[in-house]
Amino acid sequence: MTARGGIIAFAVLGPPIAWAVQLVSGYAVEEAACSTGTGDAAALGNPTAILWGISIGAFAVAGLAGIAGIATWMSARAATGNEPAGRVAFLGAAGALAALVFLEAIVLSAIAIVPFDACTPS
Repeated sequence: MTARGGIIAFAVLGPPIAWAVQLVSGYAVEEAACSTGTGDAAALGNPTAILWGISIGAFAVAGLAGIAGIATWMSARAATGNEPAGRVAFLGAAGALAALVFLEAIVLSAIAIVPFDACTPS
């Protein structure tokens, strides 16, 4: 895989993977914070700070992937006349648009942290 192929792969796959990691790790942090398992104290001290850190990291990865997609799209549009540039431009644009969608999903998931109260029985 070339460097350009790696950038394109990051632009297309980075945002959904960042969101999936945020989603799954958020559930794991909540379970680790609230499920003592042995009846002792919870395993995590401050799950809210951990959830904010995960969300900020996911937002950064998805944002960088979107920037990579825009840069790839713009560089491919500048190169006219050859067929691979069409595919590269398409994948760059798809990565940039995917970043917008998954950035929104990451922000909406992060908003749910605000009222989060760890280990409150329902």
